[in-house]
Amino acid sequence: MFLEMLIIGTGILLVIYLVLIFQQKKNESKIKENTRLTIEQYGEISEINGQLTVSINEDIYSISYIHVPANAELTINSRNKWDIHAIGKSHIIDQTQRLSSPYPKIVIVYPSTLRVKRYINENEMVFVSFADKVYDFYVVRILELEDLLKRLSQHA
Repeated sequence: MFLEMLIIGTGILLVIYLVLIFQQKKNESKIKENTRLTIEQYGEISEINGQLTVSINEDIYSISYIHVPANAELTINSRNKWDIHAIGKSHIIDQTQRLSSPYPKIVIVYPSTLRVKRYINENEMVFVSFADKVYDFYVVRILELEDLLKRLSQHA
């Protein structure tokens, strides 16, 4: 009897887990499709060497996405080392591959709406604005994307 209940409980948990994973993938696809539609209003989207790009006023920008949970903060430690701070834990990600494009980059942060921070030296931090170019990229929260695209399209 106990073994049967354990198997049924495990099965139910597995189904719930799979439904949640499927829902997350569906939400991510929807977010990327909506941002793509927004980007298309300001430039021509294409793929160069498998990388999504947008051409705005003859400038080409590489587009990438970074998933930062809604209750987490993104901190840029250096060009290639970024840190996602969630409740009680921190996760460092290496951005070397993501930022390897020769074009200036637009990194879209979703679904988090918390302001992005960046270290300017060992013990000083500043907030990153969507209009600030950090190294050779713009880090933009999804809610600021259209403002950035307007700004880039006006700089001809």
